[in-house]
Amino acid sequence: MKTITRRHFMISGRAALGACLIPARLLRRLRDFQLDNDDDELLIEGPDYPKQTLWATDQGGSWQLALNYPTREFPTAVTWRGWLSDHEKINPKNRRDLAEWLRGNQHLVETESGALDEDWLDHNVSNDLWMSYLGGTFATTESSEARALSYLERLKIAQGPLRDSHDTTLGRLDYYHGTDTRGNWHFANCQGALILPALQHRLLQLGEETSIKIAG
Repeated sequence: MKTITRRHFMISGRAALGACLIPARLLRRLRDFQLDNDDDELLIEGPDYPKQTLWATDQGGSWQLALNYPTREFPTAVTWRGWLSDHEKINPKNRRDLAEWLRGNQHLVETESGALDEDWLDHNVSNDLWMSYLGGTFATTESSEARALSYLERLKIAQGPLRDSHDTTLGRLDYYHGTDTRGNWHFANCQGALILPALQHRLLQLGEETSIKIAG
């Protein structure tokens, strides 16, 4: 059982009566836990031995989810050696594959005079290429936030509102695929005081060994 500090969390009497994702016994435990703790701890009952963590970062009224670690800053540019290995799936030590790649891409690594430095593999990739990666592959598939979105969609957890038995909205989960003002960024956001315990409960129902924690 995991406890996570979250101030200003309240469970209404109506919410405690029933919710489509949270059974009444869990709602009672959440309410009783609050009454017994002066520091407004939020009870999120995750797996005893989690294999991964879904981090929730406070976005000022909503939570942005990230798988295993939230993105605090963009990764810095890598060398051409790292780029070829990680993004082009080319072994820089394989001369044949390297020569074949250079035939079509030498203009990316050569100097202004058209020469090719002997140590070009240890130079950082160009800023244009790195910015294209950050706004493309990183934003859509490789960031922790994009991985969280892919994870939830793979589990077929539907986005939309969480309602109680009186059809009162308690929270909601939303998926974004580059459709908001943040450009091509893919991520999942959730809102509402009950949404994190509800999502954790759903993961457990699906047999997932994933814990939800609030990022500091």
